[in-house]
Amino acid sequence: MAKQLRKEEAIYIAPQIKGYINKDGNPIVFDELKKKQLYNRDDIIDDKISIYERQVEEWFLNRAKHLLKKDNYWFIILMISISYIEWVEQYIQWKSSNGQSKVFFTIGLKRIFDLEDICEDKIKKFYNQVRCWLFHSGMTKNWVIINENFSKAIDFSDLDSIKINQKIFLETIIKDFKKYIKKLKDSKNKTQREMFDKLYKNY
Repeated sequence: MAKQLRKEEAIYIAPQIKGYINKDGNPIVFDELKKKQLYNRDDIIDDKISIYERQVEEWFLNRAKHLLKKDNYWFIILMISISYIEWVEQYIQWKSSNGQSKVFFTIGLKRIFDLEDICEDKIKKFYNQVRCWLFHSGMTKNWVIINENFSKAIDFSDLDSIKINQKIFLETIIKDFKKYIKKLKDSKNKTQREMFDKLYKNY
């Protein structure tokens, strides 16, 4: 998930990070918050990580977190949280999910929410009733119940029900993202950093 720069037209590719591609085909990117030029050296992976971190946090996760304080924003919070799962899994798996959305989403869901012991039928139900219905129909299907008083992010214990606590769900997503960014910023994780560098393209 990378916002692409435009040729000779400056746009924001993350909050307070603006840039364009100049006539020579080079990226000109400036961080208005930290008052510094980005992409102005050979090794730009740390700049990419910073852009990605701010993009995800400030355009999506922090906005969803803010909505937790308000009423009747359950589905928007869930929609933002659900979209994250496939985004991040592409970087962890080191390849695009093109044509394999179900596979990537399922792997990510199990990993983030520790659902390895949950039967495949229930995971498939979640994919269909939550992810697919939410993004293709604008609403979750009939199995899904959302309530912040539930004790777990996802609960399959009741027959024909998928219980979701949107607050815990989002908190789990945020925790996963912070953990992933911490790994990327660690220079010892060379392979993971290199693969992120290959996949995350602004230009």
